[in-house]
Order: sequence, then C-alpha cells, then structure tokens
Amino acid sequence: MARRAWYDGYLTTVINRDISDFAEIGKLRALPRLLGLVAARAGSPLVIADLARSADLDRNTVRNYLTYLDTVFLTTEVLTWPTNVTSRLSKTPEVFLTDTGLAAHLLGVSEADLRRVGHPALGGLVETFVHAELMKLATVSEAPVSIWQFRESDNREIDFILEGPGGAVVGIEVKATTSPGADSAKHLRWLSERLGDRFAAGIVLHLGQRANSFGGNIHAIPVSALWGHAQA
Repeated sequence: MARRAWYDGYLTTVINRDISDFAEIGKLRALPRLLGLVAARAGSPLVIADLARSADLDRNTVRNYLTYLDTVFLTTEVLTWPTNVTSRLSKTPEVFLTDTGLAAHLLGVSEADLRRVGHPALGGLVETFVHAELMKLATVSEAPVSIWQFRESDNREIDFILEGPGGAVVGIEVKATTSPGADSAKHLRWLSERLGDRFAAGIVLHLGQRANSFGGNIHAIPVSALWGHAQA
C-alpha cells in the first residue's frame, strides 16, 4: 500500500510540476495510462498507431507525450543498431521506462505476482531492468559504449547490442528463466558468424545463479552479474 501511494504521488508530481513547466498537456490523466502501455510493450517495437488506439489519443498527441516523458527521464528510446550485417533490418525503435519499479506499479504487478512461474509481465520487466542497469554501466565506462537493439523483419532479434571503440560488439539476450537452453543463444551465434573478430562476446542474461558456456565466446550469466555476483 505504501509503495503504491509513493508511486502515485511521484507520478502526480512529475506530471503536474515537471512536465507542466514546459508543455501544455490537454489530457493529464492520459500520461499514466500511456506510460503503462509503454511498460507493457517493453522489448517490442514502438508502434505509434497501436499506442494511440489503446490510449484513445491521436497519433500526434502520443508522439508529443512520448517526447515529454523522455524529457523528464521517465522513458528512453533504444534505437536500431546501424549495421550492414543484414538487408532486412527493422528500423523501428523500442521504448523502455527508466524505472522498473514504476513499470511494475503501472502494470499492477507485485513481487508475489512475479514469483509465479510464467507471469506474462516478467519478461518485459526483466528486460526493462537490464536496460536500466546497462545505461548505468555505460555512463561509468572508461570507454564510450553505445546501446542499440537489433531486429530483422523476419523476427530474428537480439535484445541489446553494445558497441565500443573500434566497432567491437557484445550481443546480449535477456531470458526470464533460471535455466536458459542452448537455443536461447542461436541469434548470438548467427551474429558471431557474421561479425567475425568484431564480435567480442555474446551473453545470455538469466534469472538463475550459475554461469555456463555455450561454446566459443558465448556465455549464460546471471542477471546479478550486472552489479556483482559470486557463484556458489
């Protein structure tokens, strides 16, 4: 109850004070609804028409509101990786909330809910969390790191592409499971074959406790490795 009240108050403050300082919002109550829709679509391409229909807003309003939400750091876009490894690249960006707790609040999901095997919100929330952690790590990296997403029109996708100096690439897949199988690394193997020496590593982040190798430079690693992890 206290957490729900805090997030409700936080949203009200950001919308009524921060956003209203620089933008005219005709439908203030639509912003939390729009944020919830974005949270529910984490890891999926941003389709303005779909959001507009679900939020009962016109497309231009949705575009403007998304810009406002990005300006106050409630959301952030992940653009498509600019690459020539395929000619079937989807150029539609993805949008994530920057706060996984806020995303869970807007989706009405509790900690107990997420402990249930197969909860439909778990995958998107884990991907939202990983993206937030990657952004934090990128800001303190000694070398500049760009974060992208990759998706082909025939549905081959890699959740996050990290590109560093000289074009070195790390591909990251996020799996909301404690025991990812070898099939979870198939797109990373495909990317490794096409990039050759540029492919520094492939990582499958998961909810388990142990790390293991899928061969070569592709590994399954617990999500907890993002902030420090000691394997038992």
